[in-house]
Amino acid sequence: MKTFSEYLSAYFAERQISLQKASLLCDIDRTVLSRYVSGKRLPENMGKVEKIAKGLEMPSRQTKGLKILYRLSKADN
Repeated sequence: MKTFSEYLSAYFAERQISLQKASLLCDIDRTVLSRYVSGKRLPENMGKVEKIAKGLEMPSRQTKGLKILYRLSKADN
């Protein structure tokens, strides 16, 4: 099973979205977003996860997957 960071990284790769572009779309600092993608940090709350999904215009299925993996990753920490 993928982690939150792996899922987000794979989404960026599939859609060919750079961190810089994602940062602009999500209105989240590029360095912070980079830490989410690398697995060094998790978003502080579900609101940040929703902000990422909305900024990237993720379809509902992918948004749901991202939220589930966030909860699981948060529980592991």
